[in-house]
Amino acid sequence: MTRAHARIPWPPAGAVDLTGTFVERARSEQRPGVPAVDVRDQRAPGLLLRVSPKTISWGWKAERLGRTVRLDLGPVDRLTVAQARQVAGEATDLLRSGNGWPSATWLARRLGDLGIVRMEEIFPEVTRHDAPPAPPPRPRTWTYARAVDAYLAAHEHEWRPAAHADARKNLRHPVLRRFAGMPVASVSVDDLATVLAAKARTHHRQAEAIYVRLRHFYAWLSSPGPRRDSGVLKGHLEDLQRPKRPRLKEGEQPRQRVRFPTMDRVGLMVALARTDLLDPRLGAAVLLLVATAQRRRAIVSARVSEFSAIEDGWGVWKLPPIRRKTGEAGRAQAHHAVPLPPPVWTALQVHADEGPYMFPGMRPRRAGAPVGHLSESTLTHLLAALPVDASPHDLRRALRSHGARALRLPDAVLDLILDHAEGVAPGSVSERHYVDDDRLDLKQPVMRAWWDLVEQHAAEAAFDLDDVRTEFLKKRAAQKGRALAVQS
Repeated sequence: MTRAHARIPWPPAGAVDLTGTFVERARSEQRPGVPAVDVRDQRAPGLLLRVSPKTISWGWKAERLGRTVRLDLGPVDRLTVAQARQVAGEATDLLRSGNGWPSATWLARRLGDLGIVRMEEIFPEVTRHDAPPAPPPRPRTWTYARAVDAYLAAHEHEWRPAAHADARKNLRHPVLRRFAGMPVASVSVDDLATVLAAKARTHHRQAEAIYVRLRHFYAWLSSPGPRRDSGVLKGHLEDLQRPKRPRLKEGEQPRQRVRFPTMDRVGLMVALARTDLLDPRLGAAVLLLVATAQRRRAIVSARVSEFSAIEDGWGVWKLPPIRRKTGEAGRAQAHHAVPLPPPVWTALQVHADEGPYMFPGMRPRRAGAPVGHLSESTLTHLLAALPVDASPHDLRRALRSHGARALRLPDAVLDLILDHAEGVAPGSVSERHYVDDDRLDLKQPVMRAWWDLVEQHAAEAAFDLDDVRTEFLKKRAAQKGRALAVQS
């Protein structure tokens, strides 16, 4: 016994620097009739040496929010002074942090982590080899699959059917199925980056489509409302990078080319539309596409009620916002008016009284369903089978490029036809909100100059209709997956 400890009276009046020597002295004070004593440690707040006539053990005591919290840390033979101070300090830190209260379960885990006791002694029911594994805890937030369902349901009435189908296809792509049962907030950027990189090596365009959809998906999950159930924080995919496009090999052409059809091709398209090669209704759709250069969805879904006649044999097509890409903007005009040259207006008048749609579908999409409008893909497949090397969207580039280069028309009035300027009308606030003007005085000269140029090249188009018909029927049969027997 050291002199320092010899001078300390028993029981001590205050905190003591607990050491192994002091513990031995406490053993010597154990005898019948001596009351139990709690000796406080000077170094570790809350640590106690509990001495009773029969046992000596470590304890911990603290006050929090008017409540006394106690823990029995175990006998002195199991924990050294250093170990007891470490456990007591961690218990104090936990209590002060406000993240929880030290409990018997917490203490058992800490003693197991320190190797003081075996985990089998603490949790015998978990470590039994013959016991079945415990099921994983149910996530408190949405799983990835549940989050996708909520995302699609929230946008079902906002998006076009094609956009909704695209989101469903990309978010439920087979490469993402591994995340279906995981909490959506636990799917990390690294997990998604690995999946996208592997997909990009074989199908880069598909990987890009998944990337774009995932960005919008997680942005919605972190928005007010959905984030309560998803647990996704804002900026969850901030570090996710777009899949890198693979380098083209020598002599390899990019899969998607940006095409600018020549006026010869545009004129040939109109000339073929006026022959018996195409159904008259499809021919009228091609004329409307070439004249107005509107998007294919607007063309095929056009309603008869949107067309009306104006002076000098001209017509006008007033597209409502629902059929326009820029019409989704809150500042868009009520409609987008496009003047129609007399030849186009005459071709449309033939079919104007046959139903609500100017170009009804050939058959219902499902048995028993009503016949709707022409499918968007019908226009794409039709132009692909013609010898014009152009898609419906390429006609917009044709009007913009040839209108500027050949006709020297101002960019602003060309944008009026393409619906780039009317989506967010230029000018002052009063013009955007209070002026109801179709600007036909600006658009009609543009349309007249454009259609005159088209008619000039249509008249000069040279082709053998029989040869064109043979190739056209072959391509249409190939598109439908059927072989065509051609008689020699």
